[in-house]
Amino acid sequence: MKAVLGSLLVVLMPGFASAQGATTGKVDFRTAVQPLLKEHCISCHGPTQQMNGFRLDKRSAALRGGSFPVIAPFNGDGSRFYLKLVGNQFGQQMPPAGKLPDSDIQILKAWIDQGAEWPDDLAGEGAPKAPDPGAMRLMAALRSGDGAAFTRELVANPAGAKASGAAGSTPLMYAALYGTADAVRQLVAAGADPNVAGDGGTTALMMAIHDVEKIRLLLEAGANPNARPDDGRTPLTVAASQFGTSAVVKLLLDKGANAAAVTASRTTALRLAAGVVILAWPDLGLATVAVIIGIVLIVRGVLFIVAGWQLRTLDRAPEPDPGARAVA
Repeated sequence: MKAVLGSLLVVLMPGFASAQGATTGKVDFRTAVQPLLKEHCISCHGPTQQMNGFRLDKRSAALRGGSFPVIAPFNGDGSRFYLKLVGNQFGQQMPPAGKLPDSDIQILKAWIDQGAEWPDDLAGEGAPKAPDPGAMRLMAALRSGDGAAFTRELVANPAGAKASGAAGSTPLMYAALYGTADAVRQLVAAGADPNVAGDGGTTALMMAIHDVEKIRLLLEAGANPNARPDDGRTPLTVAASQFGTSAVVKLLLDKGANAAAVTASRTTALRLAAGVVILAWPDLGLATVAVIIGIVLIVRGVLFIVAGWQLRTLDRAPEPDPGARAVA
């Protein structure tokens, strides 16, 4: 009986067969998914522009998401990417030019449900670059705390400041993590780009989170306060989760950090700031706890205000597209 019914549906509803085939068989990214992304999405979420910080031409960026995670492997129903294709619950339905055919939507949902597999040769990441010897020498000097050797190497080989070492790390990242504010200043003056990201998506700004002067120097050099590594964190969410970083939090907010950003684990800067006191409470004296509570409340108040303002701004206009847009 089921076979007869299926045959009748195929005859009476030609689109039924293609939709069923998309959800019952293994979806191939190369032949089924990537062509849809190129046709409907890349113009707004590709190399030339990344609406809402989201791009679909690179695997790591697509799975990381934009201002929030968008693709949740093995969970199509919980993926904002899919939900934006089927309705307007989270803002304007995508693509803006008109709803995709149901069969195409089912292909994309099935791909996510099956794990959002994305072949290495189509990842769009490019071949890894060999570590630059000059950058490696600068990084070794910074790691060992040898300021004199660092200065000598930078003077002798200033090009090393703009190069990278293993796993995409840069001398500026090492200066942010291990060096001094003056080392950061020297590298920026030599042309180091604060927005270069390592293989995991981390930039120098996140590595400097415990030093407000380094943060200030990097932001003045053009560092993006909303840069996100693969785990979806931002400099603000990291700073909000640490002790002694209230000045860094304020500076990041002043420079446009998104207080409403959600990490891949679905947490925010506000929740992390609140957790700082809870974790530390057993080991601290009453006076110290009182001071920390005061600081956290101040940070939380600032985050509430900024997050509320940003959310109201979003409510006044359609949310930028993290789904798809037809190519004109």
